[in-house]
Amino acid sequence: DVATLMTGGTIADWDDLTATLIETGLFASVEFVSPAQFWPDATHDVVFVAWARSPDAPGDPGRFIYGNRIADYIRAGGSVVIAQTGIAERIGPGGDFRSEFLPLLSDSHCPYGVDGVSPIAIPGDDPLFARVQSLSVGMFTRTSCPGATIREGAQLHASLPDGRPLVVSDGPVIAINVFWGSDDSPGAYAPYGYPAGDDYPQLFANALYAAAGFDASTACNGDYDDDGLSDEDEATAGTDFQRADSDADGTNDGIDNCPTVANPDQRDHDSDGIGDACAENPPPDTDSDGHPDPYDNCPDTANPDQADTDDDGIGDVCEPDPIDSDEDGVVDDDDNCPTVFNPNQEDDDDDGIGDACADTPTIGCSATGTAPAWGLMMLFPLLAMSACPRYHHTCCPTLGRLPKNNPGRKRFSHTKSVRS
Repeated sequence: DVATLMTGGTIADWDDLTATLIETGLFASVEFVSPAQFWPDATHDVVFVAWARSPDAPGDPGRFIYGNRIADYIRAGGSVVIAQTGIAERIGPGGDFRSEFLPLLSDSHCPYGVDGVSPIAIPGDDPLFARVQSLSVGMFTRTSCPGATIREGAQLHASLPDGRPLVVSDGPVIAINVFWGSDDSPGAYAPYGYPAGDDYPQLFANALYAAAGFDASTACNGDYDDDGLSDEDEATAGTDFQRADSDADGTNDGIDNCPTVANPDQRDHDSDGIGDACAENPPPDTDSDGHPDPYDNCPDTANPDQADTDDDGIGDVCEPDPIDSDEDGVVDDDDNCPTVFNPNQEDDDDDGIGDACADTPTIGCSATGTAPAWGLMMLFPLLAMSACPRYHHTCCPTLGRLPKNNPGRKRFSHTKSVRS
């Protein structure tokens, strides 16, 4: 949505500029607006400021009012492209626009002044020059006079052959330092224009798109917002062709499986390419906790927080009650002897099997081997006498201590103390 602001020109000038932009094929319509009728609340995406005054005409006091209106329009989110002679201080819009927003500052405008046609080097990697094949200036093409300055922080995109700036941008404002018409325009200011046949109309169009925040290199590619979904398809889908992410869920319309309903998770339980949020038959939510059954870690019991302490995929509220078979206060999964009551979980040999369940429990005395069965020792004293020397004497408390000088293991009565 483009508006052109022009003052000092004729109807032929207005029509010529409108036709110039329409003929690029990048705009459905261009509206001419008189600066006197332009207000800061204008709904146009971008405004093309194309003043048309003779270099000898006196400045119009109204231009300060117009400049302030343009500045307010920018503050409200508008965008501006301005060409010579609007850049010239004594002719173009003044006020806050010139003091705060205009990226290229020039006292006046002058003919380029070099005989013939001077070609301009085109920066091929700059989207502002997409599809621009040829640019040049003629001897009488109006540009800024030598000494023009670039506002601090503004970006220089290209220069004229003699080094004067050609295109300078600063946020939503782009200045193009040539007169807006060609030298074969029908209006009164044709002598000030650029060489006929040059691609300035394409440059103007690119600048208008870029100032409005769009990628000039993809302008008029049938995808206004460059979201990967054509404008025609957006109309069918009911999405906004001017917003890349119509439902503001963080996924551009072109790849959003539910572009009209916000679904940041992009869930699609049946993998049919249609997000659950848009499906005709969305998955049920049995427990009404906001989590559809295929994604609920406890589908039959409401648990909006989906807490799962052990990360086993089963929500805490659905975990089965732990089993403690021997009722010793330690659940079976953690009990080193799950079938025998052993609340202290003693495991002297640290083999993971509690002493209460070990194959050979320890007998209350230290030994270096397997202790003899005391029943047998009582019944068969000789057997006990032959077995006990293999153990520390505390394993045979009724037998006493074997003498050090008893290599032949003489037999002693088990009822008497052994003297050394």
